[in-house]
Amino acid sequence: MEMNTLMDIRRRCGQTESKMEAVVKEMADSVWSTEDVLIITEANPTDETIQSLRNFIHDVIKICWLMAISQPPLMLNFEVEGTMYTPHVKERFTEYLTEDAVESIYKPGTILLVVWPSVEKRNKRGFLKKGEVIVKP
Repeated sequence: MEMNTLMDIRRRCGQTESKMEAVVKEMADSVWSTEDVLIITEANPTDETIQSLRNFIHDVIKICWLMAISQPPLMLNFEVEGTMYTPHVKERFTEYLTEDAVESIYKPGTILLVVWPSVEKRNKRGFLKKGEVIVKP
């Protein structure tokens, strides 16, 4: 009961425009200084690329924040890389096929890459949207 009340307060406060903007700004500033962002911006330093990347980072942070404060809490699941594409994983992910041959040290049936994560309940007791994965043929 107390946890539900706490989550309700957190959700109402977390959805205010000022709180979301503060969270997005703090997290985006942190992400913007990472090596991955530097590699992208150095490879293509145009204003358009930089602004598009900033917008993308802000949008992802906002979505993740709303997922975290939702009831039930949600998450993006990327945690299947390197695992086998079993019936349990198949419930949450669709196999994405490539036209090119894929070389890897993994055994056939192993998930090589999460193309798009699944949207799941944080407690792992259900999902809202299937993700897509590349599986070694």
